[in-house]
Amino acid sequence: MVGKKLIIIKILVIFSLTLLLNSCSTAYNSSPSFTSNNNDFIKEFSRFKTIEGIHNYFDSTDSLDIIEGIWDEAHRRVWYMPASKGLSFAEQYNNSKYAIIRNENYPFDFQHIFISSNTCVTCEFGSITKGLTITKISENKYYIKNIIQDWKVIIEIKNGNYFFWEYEYLSEKRTWWSFKYDYEKLYPYENKSRPDRLTSYGTGFFYSSGGLIVTNSHVVEDADTILIKSSQLEENYYASVIQNDTNNDIAILQILNNNVFNLFENIEHPIRLSDKVKVGQEVFTIGYPLGNILGNENRASFGRINSLYGIEDDPRLMQISNPLSPGNSGGPLLNLNGELVGIVVSGLNAKYFYENLGIIPQNVNFAIKIDYLKPLLNNIDPVLTQKNSTVENLPTKVEDQIDYFKPFIVQIIAKR
Repeated sequence: MVGKKLIIIKILVIFSLTLLLNSCSTAYNSSPSFTSNNNDFIKEFSRFKTIEGIHNYFDSTDSLDIIEGIWDEAHRRVWYMPASKGLSFAEQYNNSKYAIIRNENYPFDFQHIFISSNTCVTCEFGSITKGLTITKISENKYYIKNIIQDWKVIIEIKNGNYFFWEYEYLSEKRTWWSFKYDYEKLYPYENKSRPDRLTSYGTGFFYSSGGLIVTNSHVVEDADTILIKSSQLEENYYASVIQNDTNNDIAILQILNNNVFNLFENIEHPIRLSDKVKVGQEVFTIGYPLGNILGNENRASFGRINSLYGIEDDPRLMQISNPLSPGNSGGPLLNLNGELVGIVVSGLNAKYFYENLGIIPQNVNFAIKIDYLKPLLNNIDPVLTQKNSTVENLPTKVEDQIDYFKPFIVQIIAKR
């Protein structure tokens, strides 16, 4: 009799432990939208199928988590693929928008919801990213896991507007992948600064329909993300530096996702190089002075060539009278024939002149001669310096030339 009671007690203990373990397992695997069916959430999820529904959620929720919001994702992907002779290398930048929203049934889990992308044409607005789980583990730390690609990271949000993560892995096909995700909150935006991130603004110009952009080296120096913007472009682009001359302050960039260009039509080279530069020549430049302060449209500035030399008779530079501001750096200096005569750099530091000469100069600005651009173009393809502009019947009036050149002038945003 006693033996039977002991057996019954053991069975009850084992049964109780089994229930307890199952309960713990369910609590630990608390991402049901990715690992199991969560019908209650899916029914409720229909309100996130429009941008208005997503905005209404954020506007009407009093206790949003710091990670909740609409985010702009800059995604840099690099991979090395085995080849017969060494390794082949490729790099790609993607730009997407996602909403991160709390799973109401599991308050420490968050859904990663697709809004838009410059590369994914088959992705559906409002769809949940499959295989990606986001779990809060402390006040500002989150555990992110990709079940499909089998990687996991822990991120820390130091303020409400920015976070990033990066990871590497080796695939079954022996391809090495490196990913970097950079998130910037678009909505609701918290009024906080970002001490760990520096952003600089400059100007650049398209030199060829292949996506080559010329700018100043100092504009993109040490940048890990280079964004190309223009009111004339249908979307923003990302670029990488392919030629860099720090001594002469010239860099050539390559658009990384050059897949929907409609600017050029039949124009292979929108700007031709000048072979004559004289003191007194009238010149103009188009650029983005003062970053975003003046708005999204580029601005023209007019002046003359004052000297064929820079500070202390530096032969690399020419002095110009065009009014310039920070943000103009990297823009083209053009003559009245619409030919490129130089690359402008922002005005000299007034503090330098005041401390050394006791004066604050007005309109003392400089441009780099195109003689120092040509070797970089030759490094890419000698044909680039041999071809003149493929534009037929370039307008003769300056105001019409500005209308022609404006689409080819871009703003460069470099993030470090």
